[in-house]
Amino acid sequence: MSLRPEVPLRIVPELGINACYIGPPDARVEVGAELVSMLTREELLAVVAHEAGHRNLWHIEQRYAMLFATYGATVGAMVYALSDLTAWWWPAAAYAAGVALNELLAVLQEFQADAYARKVYGAQLVRVAFNKVMRRHRPHWLSKARLAVMNWAERR
Repeated sequence: MSLRPEVPLRIVPELGINACYIGPPDARVEVGAELVSMLTREELLAVVAHEAGHRNLWHIEQRYAMLFATYGATVGAMVYALSDLTAWWWPAAAYAAGVALNELLAVLQEFQADAYARKVYGAQLVRVAFNKVMRRHRPHWLSKARLAVMNWAERR
């Protein structure tokens, strides 16, 4: 698996120990300066592979499609609610359902990007880099779930 086509890498001091993929038109991976200083070169490449996974798996485009579907359903529900006043709650329900589905999609995309990085650089390297970052962050349920999946994938 390849990281091509290559995406420019930018070190951004304000990001701290975070990294992100910025989509078109100025596509790039941004990595916090603190993250660069705390990881080895190989671990940093694993982080960049995770972010490249977001690009190569079309995650930004999927999120935009979900947002447009949410707004379309909300506007459709608003139009219907104007014709039937008993359906006043439909727009709020459509919007809430869209937001919930978008959040679920974001979680699934993180797992997909982790799997992409594991294929490119190996499960152990990705897990080690993730552990280093999580020691600096306050772990939350998603981080713990991602680490559990990484440990499981490494044992397979």
